[in-house]
Amino acid sequence: MDVLINKLLNESMSRGAVDPDQIPDLDLYIDQIIMLIEKAVGQQPDGQQPLTRTMIHNYSKAGLISPVKGKKYSKEHVMEMIAVYSLKNTLSIEQIKRVLCALDDSPKEVLEDQYQKYLAERMSQRESAREAAENMMKGVSSDDYAELYTRLLLLTDIAQVIADFARGIADRCFPDPPPKGKKK
Repeated sequence: MDVLINKLLNESMSRGAVDPDQIPDLDLYIDQIIMLIEKAVGQQPDGQQPLTRTMIHNYSKAGLISPVKGKKYSKEHVMEMIAVYSLKNTLSIEQIKRVLCALDDSPKEVLEDQYQKYLAERMSQRESAREAAENMMKGVSSDDYAELYTRLLLLTDIAQVIADFARGIADRCFPDPPPKGKKK
């Protein structure tokens, strides 16, 4: 595989995830959470921070994370922020709210277990994606713009299929959240 293309694939595969064991059991201030997430997942490809104060405040206003008492956030709050961070690149805020509201009554241990299951499966699924990308890019040179154009069309088409599938699951498998002020 072309050296530059291989480097780009490796960079895209290097995005980390937050292991729940990295989250302290004590409550954290907002700046500590931002540093924790940034250290675990790294910078975004566009150089933006993965999580900002504004994002956290907006998640709270939108009801995506549990209400905060005071200025400190619990481990559960951090897990909720990680879920939003993971879902937001594909799902709309309303879809994320629908997914998280459906899980509101789940014990925190169940949610943490499911997140651990995600982490365990993540690497093997990413390796499958790497193999597919490597096969698609075999024999393609980073200076062959016509062939790169074809491969970009294929890659974006595959990404769209997977994103549409994820949005379909969020829309059709998770119920609408109850109106504000009403319990489920």
